[in-house]
Amino acid sequence: MRLGTEYGKRIEKPKRLTNWVGFWINGPSATADSKHIAFLESSVLGANHIADLEAGGTHLVNSRRFPLDDGGVDTIVGFTADSKAVIVAEGRGDYYWIRKQLLDSDTQETIVSSATGLIQVLLVSPDGKWVITQVRPLSADGSVQLMRVPITGGSPELIFPARDGTLSICARPPSNLCAIAEPTEDLRHAIVTAFDPVKGRGPELARFDLDSSWQQIGLPLFDISPDGKLFVTSPGAHGPIEIRSWGSQSVQVIRAEGVNNMRSLMWTGDGKGLLLTNSSEDGPAFMHVDLRGNTQVLWRCGNPQGCGGSPSPDGRLMAISDWKLSANMWMMENF
Repeated sequence: MRLGTEYGKRIEKPKRLTNWVGFWINGPSATADSKHIAFLESSVLGANHIADLEAGGTHLVNSRRFPLDDGGVDTIVGFTADSKAVIVAEGRGDYYWIRKQLLDSDTQETIVSSATGLIQVLLVSPDGKWVITQVRPLSADGSVQLMRVPITGGSPELIFPARDGTLSICARPPSNLCAIAEPTEDLRHAIVTAFDPVKGRGPELARFDLDSSWQQIGLPLFDISPDGKLFVTSPGAHGPIEIRSWGSQSVQVIRAEGVNNMRSLMWTGDGKGLLLTNSSEDGPAFMHVDLRGNTQVLWRCGNPQGCGGSPSPDGRLMAISDWKLSANMWMMENF
C-alpha cells in the first residue's frame, strides 16, 4: 500500500504481492528506490519426544519421537495418572482440542473434539477422573477460565474464572490437592488458593512475592510437590528458587548453578529434585536441579524461546515438547 508523505494519506489501493502461506514474515525492509523488499521468512515445527530417566533423573536415554507422525501439530502436555498414556493438545488460533494416546499405540482417543479459547495449562486431577484446563477466552477481559472435562471425554465445564496470569497445579495421589497461584492486582504478589475440580475454590494456602520479570514469562514460577506437602516458587526469571511447606515461615533457598533466566519451574516425578527451563548464552536448555543447587542439562532446546518437559508420575519417563525454527532471508523485486 502506497502512502503519501503528508498525513500518511493512502494514494493507491492495496495490492497483494505474494500467495504464500504457512509461515511468518518479519522485518520487511524496502530499498530507497522501492524496487526491492527484503524480509525474514520463518516457521516452526513441533517435535515431541519420550525418553527414559536414569541416574536419579539426571540423564535422559533412549529418546524417541512421539507421536509417530511428521505433522508436528500435537504437543504433549502431561501423562495420565497411571503413566501409561500421554495427554496431547493443540491450539489453532481461536479453538483447541485435547486427546489421549497410549504409549504403545499410534491411535489417539478424543477427550475434547473442539472448544473455543486459547489453552494455557492442562493437568490431570489427582483422582485421574478429570482433565483440568486453564483457558484464555477469546474476549480480552483480563481473566482466564478454569475448566474441567471427564478424562473419558466430553464438553468442558467452567469451574471458576481467575485473574489473567494465574497458574493452576495439582499434586498426585494419595494427595488430592489442587491449587492456583493467582497474581494480585498490583502484580507484586501471588495468592495460592486450593480448589476442587467439582466444588470450586477453597481456602487460601500461602502467598509469595513476584518481581517484574515473571510477566515476561506470562505465568508465575510455582509448583506443588507430588506428595502435596511442599511447594516451590521463584519471584521471577532470575531466582532465587524457594521451597516452602504449607503454613510454615521457614524457607529453603536454592541458588541453582548457572541458572539466571528461568522460563519454567517444576518438581521431578519423585519429588527429590526440580526441573526448569533456563536461557543462557549457550541457548535455552531443559535442566535437572538437585536440592543443593547442582544442575544437569537434560535437553538442549531447538527453539530459541525454550522448550518444556513433563515427568511421568512413576518417575520413569520424560516427555519433551520442543520446536525447531526454520528461517531464511528473501528478497522480492519486479512487484
